[in-house]
Amino acid sequence: MKISSNVKKKDNAVYTISVEVPEEECSKIKNSILTVYQKKAKVPGFRPGHVPTDVINTKFGDSINAELQQELIQRGADHALIENNMHPISTPNVSSPMFSATGSFTFTLEVESPSVKLSSLSGIPIHVDYFDISDTFVNDELAKIQNSFVELVDKGDNAVVSEQDVVIADMTGKENDTVLKEAQQKDYEIDLSSENILQEFKKGLTGAKIGETKTIAVTYPKEYGMPVLADKTIEYTITINSIKQKELPPLDDELAKSYGKFTTLDELKKSIIEYYRSIADKIVTDSINGEIINYLISKSKIELPETFIHDEVEKELNKQKEHLQKHGMTFEDVLKNENTTEEKIKKDLEERIRHDISASLIISQIAVENNLSEISEADITEEMRYHVHEAPKEKKAFEQWLKKPEVHSMFRSNIRTRKVFTYVREKAKEKKGKQRDTAELQQQMRGAV
Repeated sequence: MKISSNVKKKDNAVYTISVEVPEEECSKIKNSILTVYQKKAKVPGFRPGHVPTDVINTKFGDSINAELQQELIQRGADHALIENNMHPISTPNVSSPMFSATGSFTFTLEVESPSVKLSSLSGIPIHVDYFDISDTFVNDELAKIQNSFVELVDKGDNAVVSEQDVVIADMTGKENDTVLKEAQQKDYEIDLSSENILQEFKKGLTGAKIGETKTIAVTYPKEYGMPVLADKTIEYTITINSIKQKELPPLDDELAKSYGKFTTLDELKKSIIEYYRSIADKIVTDSINGEIINYLISKSKIELPETFIHDEVEKELNKQKEHLQKHGMTFEDVLKNENTTEEKIKKDLEERIRHDISASLIISQIAVENNLSEISEADITEEMRYHVHEAPKEKKAFEQWLKKPEVHSMFRSNIRTRKVFTYVREKAKEKKGKQRDTAELQQQMRGAV
């Protein structure tokens, strides 16, 4: 006899499986466990490896039975899941383990195993967007590089502040006559030419002279980077210590040499173009992949276990609350600042979790059905080479990280995912998309820093 199982559907993507391991299999496994105990057991009056079975059973019976049940459950569960084509997304619950009067072993599994019925992969409509990396864009990037080598030159005692100057000042900020520690600075550099400068500073300081004290009210936006100042009006008292103007170096081959491993300005330009083209390709590819997966989620039939989704939402919410607490904030503060509710956040989390799980299941299904799961060692090696090339300065530590089994598992998953999207895209119906704003390229770069 072989291991048998019987499946019943309990709820959406939740099943109970009754499993029975026959007496012959139970005896075989128990004998193998007894043999191990006989070899290792040290019992007074007996030589190692010669302790009788009945003595072993008497002395170690509880431990043997515990190991036996664990092994029977493992083997029975593995057999039942494979036999019934189940793919659990959480650890199955085991209940009612027992030996029957005939010596067989029975137990029940509760399994959360989503089902996926894929839509057709042929002719999926996708839009291929594009970026125009123009001369103007490249020149703007060169200007930023040039600005990174700027020198600040004192304008002299009789200077007047212009909109392109850097003001060195002492400043004190108050909110409702209360001095804010975060708004107190000595010899603070205020770059009036910066694209991030708040206009109140620019307007209030332009035309001022050294030694002059200005009172400026500044209203910070809600999304300001320092929460203590965000959405507040601060009254600053600013005393100007000195005024400096920017002197830029020539935009030439010497600047290119100073910036990196370039011998000419043309080489630097070419590098900028290649770098941003690679970022543009990634953005466009990610957009296409998102379009593919969203289409497949909308057209495929996916059954997810509701209890699992609920538990994942609660886990993620608790994780967010713990993170806020570590940083001195409360969840209630976030609700108030963002003018939202816990129910709305839960709903958003649920949508994201459903999407992510559905996407993962679809990718796995496509990989299995189209023989895309096989990942060679050559694939792994190539992936490692790429990451080593992109590695930070601490390359030795990074290379040690790359050798970890869990990292290899991550690489295999990434490679399989790319194979799936390449396979689907070859069958898709491509259309020219829209021209995208090159500002996305800089945002992507800033996000990677």
